[in-house]
Amino acid sequence: MQLQKNPNLRNKVCEIFNVPNQLQENVIQCGEEFVRSLYPDDPKFGDINNLRHHLYYKAMARQSPSALLDLSSLPPTKAACAQHSLRVYLQVQEWLGNRLPSTEWGWKLVEGQLLPVKTTLPPAPESLLSLVYCQ
Repeated sequence: MQLQKNPNLRNKVCEIFNVPNQLQENVIQCGEEFVRSLYPDDPKFGDINNLRHHLYYKAMARQSPSALLDLSSLPPTKAACAQHSLRVYLQVQEWLGNRLPSTEWGWKLVEGQLLPVKTTLPPAPESLLSLVYCQ
């Protein structure tokens, strides 16, 4: 795991997530950096979406065309990772005794219940979704 090999990243994560009133942009960027450290990484891939794309093609090349890819082996999308990072930050702040508005940190209120915001993007581009239909 890259996090064990990189004490600077470990310290950065602790520093960012332990500070009350942290900017969401800092939490999201640090969270993505942490999640990327969980996967074989190469800086040339840029953001987590490019890494996800690379790992998808790498996995597809190793298996037969009819085999199903285990999507859980891929990193989350950038948008999903951002929402997860916000929820983790909120949880850490709760543990530290700092109350923050849940709906500003990766949660939404639906019919009186808090539900996680899984992503802020549609599952696929509209042009692709319009091609998919059920019989």
